[in-house]
Amino acid sequence: MVWFNDAQHAVKIKKSRDELFVQATFDIFDQLESMGFESREGQFNLALDIAEAIRDKRKLMVEAGVGIGKSLGYLIPGLILSKYSFKPIIIATSTIQLTEQLQNDVKLASSIAGIPAMSIVGKGRNNYACQDKVLQNLSNLKDIPKWITDWVVESNNQDRGEAPKPIENKIWDRISVDKCKFEKCDYKQNCRFYMMREAIKGFLNHNVIIVNQDLLIANLLRVSEGYSAFITENHSLLVIDEAHNLEEKTRNALTKEWGLKKVEVLLKDVTNLLSRRYDFKEIKELIKHSKKEVNDLFSDFWQFAKNELNQSHVEHSERINIGLLKYNPTLLIDYMYAIRDRIELHTTFDEREQEELLSKVIEFTTLLTELDKQTSSNLLFWAEIGKHKNLKSLKICFAPKDIAGTLNEILFEHHFNKPVILTSATLTQPGNTLEEKYKYQMDSIGYQEDVTEPKESPFPYNLNSRLYIPNGIAHPTNEKKQYLNQITEEILKLGKITQGRTLVLFTSKEDLDTVYNNLIVRESALSILKQIEGSNQNSIIDEFIHLKGILLSTGVFWEGINIKGLDLSSVIVTRLPFPVPDPIINYKTQQSKDGFNEVILPEMITKLRQGAGRLIRSEFDKGLLTILDQRVSDAATNDYKHRVLDALPIKNKLTNLQDVKAFFNQEIIPYY
Repeated sequence: MVWFNDAQHAVKIKKSRDELFVQATFDIFDQLESMGFESREGQFNLALDIAEAIRDKRKLMVEAGVGIGKSLGYLIPGLILSKYSFKPIIIATSTIQLTEQLQNDVKLASSIAGIPAMSIVGKGRNNYACQDKVLQNLSNLKDIPKWITDWVVESNNQDRGEAPKPIENKIWDRISVDKCKFEKCDYKQNCRFYMMREAIKGFLNHNVIIVNQDLLIANLLRVSEGYSAFITENHSLLVIDEAHNLEEKTRNALTKEWGLKKVEVLLKDVTNLLSRRYDFKEIKELIKHSKKEVNDLFSDFWQFAKNELNQSHVEHSERINIGLLKYNPTLLIDYMYAIRDRIELHTTFDEREQEELLSKVIEFTTLLTELDKQTSSNLLFWAEIGKHKNLKSLKICFAPKDIAGTLNEILFEHHFNKPVILTSATLTQPGNTLEEKYKYQMDSIGYQEDVTEPKESPFPYNLNSRLYIPNGIAHPTNEKKQYLNQITEEILKLGKITQGRTLVLFTSKEDLDTVYNNLIVRESALSILKQIEGSNQNSIIDEFIHLKGILLSTGVFWEGINIKGLDLSSVIVTRLPFPVPDPIINYKTQQSKDGFNEVILPEMITKLRQGAGRLIRSEFDKGLLTILDQRVSDAATNDYKHRVLDALPIKNKLTNLQDVKAFFNQEIIPYY
């Protein structure tokens, strides 16, 4: 009877805490105005939806428009939960910019809620320089600028994003962490990467753990394979922000890639490992024959790839179809199985090295066996060609076809009885019902649980912004040369009207370079800039703001860039960001009934909405969004034009430069 009473009492306490949790969230947001903060209805509703999902241990997908303040919407209920549960919350993002912003938002949420917060940011190992690697190879790194090696060795901060100056990829690849010794490393006490990994395991009492989606997915995959987690499993809440990127991030994490050099290094490492075996003479012959077969294999791959390049005229680094022309991999597969057997039977003091080699041999063997039966395989194969377009730059890649099924298993089923919140400003498509609006994202990531009404942006778009779509621009693909000349002219004209302060978004680096070269020989009054190599764009953004110039960009600039106020008054989308046809997109369209409307168009609209979201970053921002693509102009007769325009928040449309000039002269330039 005592046990019954104790259990009943525990249930009452838990129920009371659950109700107090939602009420506490309500009370904090209800008091924001009296605390000197702006009260936003969308943010209030978002926080309550999240609080109720947390209370009920449900999963929730919710779109939160630009300006809602979604980070506070999930941080405040998250901190309350952490206080009650004594467990940390985990937030996963996909852009460095949001990661950096979240550190400040945690402090603000802590102040508002009156709950102490200690946060840590976790990133993948490639974001950190390795002191051990540098100190052991100083003689081979003499061609690297001395300030870089000094920074790695002398600093307590080896985070690439916080380096004194940008570091080129080719240099970073030589000094970044790849094979970490962890607790066996002599430099662990002064290593930012090691200390970060200890913190995200939950050992240092942080109650907010911020990671990028790449790291989260790597951890989920690791746990699903039976290994111990490197992000604490003892958490109370998982929030995935920028969830529209989750499918792509998961595919990237699951993608394996092999080039000729990588296989050669593998065979060399196998030779070194097995060099002391009694049957090494036979092993040497096995490796020798394997090398010949590998060369024949990649020569065949290269011929196939060259044929694809000639037929499709794709740019470098894009995915192309890959297969075998004449080569039969049967003999090489037999060799790899023989090598695998030798490694498994080998006795060594370094079990970690043995396991890593065995894993690589199995992975390469999988490539050979599955590629040979591509049509029936559960894997999707493609090739990527580097900018030099030669055999050495060729990479053969493969990943599971069913990303949605994988995510459902490792993420949603794994967190069976824990709340998971998925949010972003671009999770929905135009539609009449919630199911229609969220369907594409739900299907893409295998999500089958609750959604709620999108929380609309509070920004006065109709008052403060205009959408400019000129007529008469040439088709970006069918009339490419004329199109590039015309958009160069438009960018110049618009830049003069706006007095710079313009971000130009491209879908192609080749187009960007062509227009950049056109502009720098023609324009002297305005500063023409283009994005820099590497993941951290802070220096070029600072230069853009200082010079009030025109910044040409692609890739990361479509999302995550946050420039408020008059420093950015114009965003130009050079063409609709339709996904490039590649084996992945082709596979997804083949699996749908209407590939264009169910895959191609939703992909494009999501990216376009992200790009458009760079313009208005506060309720006081004013500016112009331009789309230089005739497929959404007044003259366009396609079936999808209105669906694209409906997805954009800016509805006041202009079609001539005189109206653009009048808008700037009346609404923006007086405030410069």
